[in-house]
Amino acid sequence: MKNLLIIPIGIFLASCSTPNPARQLAEDAVRYHGFDQLASTPIRFSFREATYSIDRSQPGNYVYAKAFSTLDTLSGQRQQLNDTLINSAQFMRYVNGQPLELSPEDNSRYAESLNAVAYFFQLPLPLLDEAAQLELLPDTQIKGKSYRTLAVNFTPDQGGNDHQDTFRYYFDANTKALSYLSYAYETNGGGIRFRAAQENPKGRFIFLNYLNYKPASLVPLDSLPSLYSSDQLELLSEIINVVE
Repeated sequence: MKNLLIIPIGIFLASCSTPNPARQLAEDAVRYHGFDQLASTPIRFSFREATYSIDRSQPGNYVYAKAFSTLDTLSGQRQQLNDTLINSAQFMRYVNGQPLELSPEDNSRYAESLNAVAYFFQLPLPLLDEAAQLELLPDTQIKGKSYRTLAVNFTPDQGGNDHQDTFRYYFDANTKALSYLSYAYETNGGGIRFRAAQENPKGRFIFLNYLNYKPASLVPLDSLPSLYSSDQLELLSEIINVVE
């Protein structure tokens, strides 16, 4: 997923005499979710039998980490794995505390997996990254309610291996909460997805869990809100993050 850039949160949210409406919407959403304070608070959460952490507290650096255990097929013993990704660029895997030498392909695959979990967990904050190209679209109707809508693409030089993915984000017109999102992707054969966000408040922050849907066939990305409203999408999974 997208590489998250190292830009201080204060710069993200600095006022501007002539604000861009698309960026202003993203900034308002970041404030609603409390993520303008994320730089000062390391976060730990559990997702699919693994424990993750996001630490942006060190100026100029942010660190994503994943800890999980697996069964060694040769010895039959459980082994502890720890993945670390620094600034979406430097990845390392440790097995039982020892660094593991990986092929370039595996290194890239594991790094992208960790980065993807961090990307969706931190939404809407990644929308303020330099690589994100924001466009304000006309409001979208979803289940009889109007939502402010952003189209998001990513620059090839800074958007990572999945820079060609296309996103739509739908925000509550009053609170600016991120309520839904949809995206089209090309990796692993490609496809499109629609996610309904469920607020998960924790302290100062409003994190998000998701219901993850797909259509029965390949359809235009912007048709997904209408299909969701008429119950024509298939529920694939629930994405639940347990924040510590």
